[in-house]
Amino acid sequence: LNYVLLDTPGQIEIFTWSASGAIISESLAATLPTIIIYVVDTPRSARAVTFMSNMLYACSILYKTKLPLLLVFNKIDVQPHQFAIDWMSDLTAFQAALQEEKSYMGTLATSMALMLEEFYNSLTAVGVSALSGEGMEEFFQAVDRAAAEFEVTYAEELRQRAKQRDEQEAQRQAAAAQKFKSDRLAAAGASVVLDGNAPQAKGPKRRENRAGDERDDDDEEDDEDEDEDEDEEYAGYTVKDEMYNRDERDEATEREDYESLSRYLKAQREQRGRSGGQGNSS
Repeated sequence: LNYVLLDTPGQIEIFTWSASGAIISESLAATLPTIIIYVVDTPRSARAVTFMSNMLYACSILYKTKLPLLLVFNKIDVQPHQFAIDWMSDLTAFQAALQEEKSYMGTLATSMALMLEEFYNSLTAVGVSALSGEGMEEFFQAVDRAAAEFEVTYAEELRQRAKQRDEQEAQRQAAAAQKFKSDRLAAAGASVVLDGNAPQAKGPKRRENRAGDERDDDDEEDDEDEDEDEDEEYAGYTVKDEMYNRDERDEATEREDYESLSRYLKAQREQRGRSGGQGNSS
């Protein structure tokens, strides 16, 4: 078995731009040399505008699939395809055909022909007749050349794309595994850092010495008392004043103060009495 032909009936847009079409073409290209054969109805493409529409379709398929493209003009027993080859190789001949049709899309088709000129240079085109078998030998020779081109150019690109997909999948799996590990640590109460270069996350720190913790608490309380003392000094009065205002003295101290004040007042009365007696005698 040398050749396998797979027909994709239906609208071109459905197969070319759908997910299923991409899956089929990429799966085949990953295992066997794969080329795209774009079949053109030659009699219907005799009009220049219709021919340009087919060329745009072929260009879009080449762009989408990124596989070797072989352009096949069918029904050459009804309409020879030489006119199409001339239009692809000679822009002047195509412009002349547009002027003969006098289509309102003539200007647009001319601009498209200028754009696709480079596309024509790299495109392989053959003519066949499914009815008579004409051109089939040339068709398979073109298929062989396209398969060789696939091995040299397109296969390497496909391998690079597959390698890139594998790397992206590996990165995605690694990220998912890291996230799962982080979620487990977070569920256990650990502090999680989502950074591969950061230190490993650690769980809650346990107390090793209860007595040491109590000493630490006492030291913190002493520090707080010192801070309060400093604040009081900066406020303009001393700690003794504050203690006096709080009326925290004992009873002995209060009694001594009271007796001292009484003696002072008694001495003041006696002094005033003596001063008053001396004034009356004089």
